[in-house]
Amino acid sequence: MMNTMPTIKKSVLIVDSQTMFREALVPCLEREFPDFTFITAPTLKEARQLLEHHAFDILITDISGLESTGLEMILQARDLSPGTKAIILAGELSSFWVHRAIRADVPGIVAKTSPMNELICAIHAVQRDQKHLSPEIAQQFIEHISYSQTGDPMNLLSRRELEVFVQIGHGRPLKSIAQELGLSPQTVAVHKHNIAKKTGIASSAAIARYCIEHGMLNLRPAQTELRTRADEPGAAAA
Repeated sequence: MMNTMPTIKKSVLIVDSQTMFREALVPCLEREFPDFTFITAPTLKEARQLLEHHAFDILITDISGLESTGLEMILQARDLSPGTKAIILAGELSSFWVHRAIRADVPGIVAKTSPMNELICAIHAVQRDQKHLSPEIAQQFIEHISYSQTGDPMNLLSRRELEVFVQIGHGRPLKSIAQELGLSPQTVAVHKHNIAKKTGIASSAAIARYCIEHGMLNLRPAQTELRTRADEPGAAAA
């Protein structure tokens, strides 16, 4: 009698602050991907702790929030486990962040206003080492590339400097930023100095104004969530 090897399930980490969204999303994905294990985290801090101790095949997350940028977490996850594929769920995502995520080689970006099938297609695509953008996201990217990359001072910043820049844009004091990012206040001050030197944007007020004008802050809550098949037009009549 031949011994069959047990199937090793792929693991997926879903990071989203909305409890109802996570609770609605996981059952839909479990039905579509029965061989996957889905783990959720409500905050970027908890997600980082999970990523430090477990290698996930796929990371699904929003990239904006007051505590840090989820894009930075995606890049950190990639450093910890190069095989991890990332999908961004965008509730309120400006063309700036869409362009930044694509430049960072994030393979999947899906708007939360999209039908559930868009996320399912994105998961299938990243498993095949392909890319998937939902139509809304693709449109935002097309709109952004009309702005010359050479004219964008954010391209001059390192990953950490951009993270500090956004935190300052949210109005957080340097000491608070240091605590959140696990840095010393002196290091954060150096980052701010380097930001001013590279971009010419020196004061906290000027940084906040730039962030607001360029859609770098998640100032409004997510408008809608991914629709399940039951929510889609015609589902009730099926």
